[in-house]
Amino acid sequence: MEVGTDDSLVLRNVTIENAGRDHSGAITNYDTFSGTAILERVTIRESQSHGIHLQDQGTTFSSVTIENSLIERNQWSGIVLAEGAASVTNTRIVDNGGTGIRADWTGGSLTLSGNRMSGNRYPLQLTTDKLGATSGESIDSLLGNTNDSLIVVCCGNISAPDTLRTSPKLPWRIDNTDLTFVDSTIWKIEAGATIGMTQGTFFTFDGGALRADGDTA
Repeated sequence: MEVGTDDSLVLRNVTIENAGRDHSGAITNYDTFSGTAILERVTIRESQSHGIHLQDQGTTFSSVTIENSLIERNQWSGIVLAEGAASVTNTRIVDNGGTGIRADWTGGSLTLSGNRMSGNRYPLQLTTDKLGATSGESIDSLLGNTNDSLIVVCCGNISAPDTLRTSPKLPWRIDNTDLTFVDSTIWKIEAGATIGMTQGTFFTFDGGALRADGDTA
């Protein structure tokens, strides 16, 4: 473990077991840091709370990078992120009591690629401004949870580098928020897909586009 003089945190080739308490994760920050957090080849398992709880509202690293790691069997969510930039790649987030990855505070950015989320309560809970990150994951990599649904919460515009898909395998549940698609983002609703919405939810396309595939007659 390295704690830099610039408020940075580096963990490589580390296993942490049976840590965490209350709302804290096995790895948690309690103050605002100007530096970065880098976690590579890290195993976090059987925390008494979340596995990783970084970037809580008001206490944030400028960026968090998690890659080639294993987050498993924690009592609450696997990874909880908020403000700042975050990237989670090639990481297994499995068998946690809560959501695989929660990024449910607006602001900052999120990148997801090559991860596997299964055995959790839900795979993902994201604010709308981080929803574009799902375009970097295959649908099958998000299946096998207690509830195979993507939870979408308020707020922010939706911008995705690749086509954003809603699949019959992974329904969306939109909770108390509206969806605004920008920057030529394409949202494709596949045949048989389910989108659950609270009353008053609406979609806006400001440079984005909607494509819906129905069943052939």
